[in-house]
Amino acid sequence: MQRGAPAKLGLIPILTAVFILLPAREVAGFGTTHATPPRVEVAPAGPEVRLAEGFRQILSFFGARDFSLLAAWREMRASGDPAFFERKYPAISRELDAWAASLEDRYGGPESSDADLDFTFLLHEFAPVILDPSASGVARDNALATVSMVCLMDGLRCEPAALHGLLGAVILQDPSALRRAEALRWWRRSGDPIDESLLEKVLSPGAGADLEVRSEASRILFSMEPERSLRAQRLLISTVGLPPDPTGELSRIACEAIQRLSTAQFPEAVPDLIRALTDPSQQVRACAADSLSLLTGRDFGFEADDDGPANREAIARWRAWWKDHGSSGTDVMR
Repeated sequence: MQRGAPAKLGLIPILTAVFILLPAREVAGFGTTHATPPRVEVAPAGPEVRLAEGFRQILSFFGARDFSLLAAWREMRASGDPAFFERKYPAISRELDAWAASLEDRYGGPESSDADLDFTFLLHEFAPVILDPSASGVARDNALATVSMVCLMDGLRCEPAALHGLLGAVILQDPSALRRAEALRWWRRSGDPIDESLLEKVLSPGAGADLEVRSEASRILFSMEPERSLRAQRLLISTVGLPPDPTGELSRIACEAIQRLSTAQFPEAVPDLIRALTDPSQQVRACAADSLSLLTGRDFGFEADDDGPANREAIARWRAWWKDHGSSGTDVMR
């Protein structure tokens, strides 16, 4: 299970155990105050049918409360507080505690569940909700949270191509930056490679403005070695057109990309670095100036904290130099 996920989502392995091991019972009373939900005898059904119904109950519970699990995860990560869920959502927390405790008391802990069960069927069950533009944002959030946690619970437990196809569709098509960022996060944690072309689309102007989306894309790119990833990292250099950056995270990402490009001696980045000399972030301007000097061995007197004529002249000299020398490729390197 995802490290750092709310403890309340320990319900998922408990639910798995319940619906696999008890073929003739249905859990009722979810979301009520019953200490022990009533038992209802039903016709035997396979574990896939029972699990699908159980997860529909979870989605119904959160949907009825207009509660987004993805938004709660983002809040919790930002807070750094392991007790965040209990403090921020005490009523929901109590309901989930009572339900999980009653299930575990009656049916045992999650260690009883079938570790070999393939959960691809749940991916197919909830993918239509995730991709449905007419579904509510909360419904789509929670269906994605459910599929991601189940498919990556204790390792990859869904067919990889199906999971990555779904996550890729969310990353490229979903209007919600929250869902795009979480899809990137889960793909990264699956340990499987993600194509640089997809990340280039994620970071294209206008598409990569959300901090979390940009942060997740940068983590993936910074873990890659091929030259194609360096070309994609050029899209991280600028903070132009991005939202306010009170924490400095966007500037930090830009500077890390700049430093990686200069360390790799990547001459194609020089025009991007010259443009970064006019970036809104002083930190980015300073990183760009330092990297240009490291790459080329030249210094035209640019100062990141100066907006006067001397700096404008320095930028003009950089542009003129690149116009004269840019076609020579690696010959521009020091």
